[in-house]
Amino acid sequence: MSSPKKSGNFLDIDDSTLSKTLILESQRAVTSELEKLGLSSVGQPSSVSEDEPLLPQPNLPSKTIVPKPGFCVKTLVRKTKEKVFINICHSDEVPCPKPNLTEQELAAKIDTDEIDQYRIPMSIGEPHSEVDKSGKFCQAYDVIINSAFFEKVENEELFRIFLITVTIHSLDAKFDTELDTDDFVVLRNKKCHGTLVPQRVREILIEEVDESTAQSKSAKATSAKPRVKPLISLIEKEGKVIVGEVPLPLLVSPKSLVLDLGGDRILLASPEYLLDIYLPIDIVPERSHAQYHTERKMLYLTLPVAGM
Repeated sequence: MSSPKKSGNFLDIDDSTLSKTLILESQRAVTSELEKLGLSSVGQPSSVSEDEPLLPQPNLPSKTIVPKPGFCVKTLVRKTKEKVFINICHSDEVPCPKPNLTEQELAAKIDTDEIDQYRIPMSIGEPHSEVDKSGKFCQAYDVIINSAFFEKVENEELFRIFLITVTIHSLDAKFDTELDTDDFVVLRNKKCHGTLVPQRVREILIEEVDESTAQSKSAKATSAKPRVKPLISLIEKEGKVIVGEVPLPLLVSPKSLVLDLGGDRILLASPEYLLDIYLPIDIVPERSHAQYHTERKMLYLTLPVAGM
């Protein structure tokens, strides 16, 4: 059987969770990619107040997901042959993949373009150092999926192989791990390696750059209308960052705007708009920036490219 193609990672969302966006909290410092790369000409960011904080903001409400042990996968770094352990964990806090495919339906989608549309929501934690049975230090990663989906993975081999392959690709995109996708083994009678680390996620809202004095219309009345797919302009700069502009002239309240970034996906939702697209390359959600200019009714995006 050929290996499944690379799929997206991160927390997907459904209609019941469009009111908030969850991303993994990173320990990395958030810096401005526009300033670092000298991209001030795109989207006219020079008119934006320099005193405004960039996303993510540290004082936003957060919650902790405690992973439940599932099974452990051992693989190797391709170049160094160092051992790496992947703890496949589960929690009801992570959404279940949609649609709910059968093993036969998954087999029919593999090696076709349709498999790129099948997303497995997962929460990937930071690597933590552990010791293998020979006493050598190694890296372990905790990956959390939905508990109901985990039961299917345990019982159906194709889903298990597909999940492991997608997980290895996702770790490679997020941490540049260069793990071997062919030489991995599921350890028998071992639910995890080392100590599982709780993962904290937090709510991300779109930042308003300045206040508009115009009177708002009723958001409730607007929500009854069909949502419009907005235009989006994206430019890749030197292979390091993607900068984008999304005009939103119909937006009534910026506070209703929700942005979710995950792997190669951009999901933007409000009572007036719905945009759900996939990029040809992966981005780094926890280092991405979003600013909304209320007078121009323009959303500015800065999306660092994964692995850069």
